[in-house]
Amino acid sequence: MRILKYLFLLLLLFLISVSVFVATSKGTFSVERSRIINLPRPVVFSYASDFRNWENFGTWPINKKEARFDYPAMTSGKGASYSWESSEGDGKVKTLYVKENDSLFQRMEFNGALSDISWKFKDTVGGTKVTWRGKGRMSFMYKVKAVAEGGIEKLISALSEQSLIDLDKTLQKEIATFKVIPNGIKDLASVGYLQQTISSKIDLAPSNIRIMLAKMYYFFKKNKLEAAGNPFVIYDRYDGPNNHCRFSVCMPIAEEVHISDGSDIQYAEIPKMSCAKVTLTGDLSHLPEARKKATEYLTANNLVALPKYRWIEVITKGINQTNRPSQWITELYYPVGVYDEHVVTDSTLVQTPTLPVQRPAATVRDTAR
Repeated sequence: MRILKYLFLLLLLFLISVSVFVATSKGTFSVERSRIINLPRPVVFSYASDFRNWENFGTWPINKKEARFDYPAMTSGKGASYSWESSEGDGKVKTLYVKENDSLFQRMEFNGALSDISWKFKDTVGGTKVTWRGKGRMSFMYKVKAVAEGGIEKLISALSEQSLIDLDKTLQKEIATFKVIPNGIKDLASVGYLQQTISSKIDLAPSNIRIMLAKMYYFFKKNKLEAAGNPFVIYDRYDGPNNHCRFSVCMPIAEEVHISDGSDIQYAEIPKMSCAKVTLTGDLSHLPEARKKATEYLTANNLVALPKYRWIEVITKGINQTNRPSQWITELYYPVGVYDEHVVTDSTLVQTPTLPVQRPAATVRDTAR
């Protein structure tokens, strides 16, 4: 009994000593890690800045298979966020600052402990140099784990380094896998839709589309509206030499809605059209290749796209359906003829009336900001 008593006291003293050591040990960390990824800077930035992709490369001290992730409408851009719940603890991350294709600043909370995260993306020989910096304080339980694995900075360094390695591997696989298929002449049905229109630099268009699409989804949810199909983007200006374009991010809707004055979202309609169609399966960075294929098809068949719409990109399967870019599907339509109740602009087309849009309409008072 006396031996058991001594053993119990020794164990108790050991636990107290460990607790005191952990409690008084350094609870802060400051870590920086870099990696060169052999891909263009906009491609790497676009992928890393969207929280929906973090499940693919983020190496955190949780079991991702059993964790429950929650994504709001906006997962990229300033104000984007996501959160998770797991047996190891709960956490959330929010993006506080964005410099497009250059840098990010984010704040993470994990089990009540705060840390700041920054990303820097820089052109370099061989691709893009990605630098991850983390600075913050750890909770008591996380310090226990860190002490057992050689210290806080060693643990965080290993996690961040593995995240960059996984980011590189994921990008190389997902971005490199794509295909572009010309589909010939296809009809695009008439539709009424809500749209938000902006002018943009061409190299900033992909990120602007992601942000605008997130706002459009939020607008529909807030106003209890139901989308009548897949979202799409209409380009009406595209000036490559001057890096300038104008486009509208659109969501189809079953009936016309009246939008309050001052809103940047408006109702519009397109008629049923005959289009040259090309399908891209893969990351949106390959859209230039898909557009090139469409232009080649038009030229080879002596067709001219209508100037009013230029082209339309329907997002059949995107990041809201899967966080694997290799599986995204974008359908490109280049209008070459318009169906009309009385006139068919292409003599080869069958005369078909445009489908009517239902009225009277609901009223929407809120606007997307």
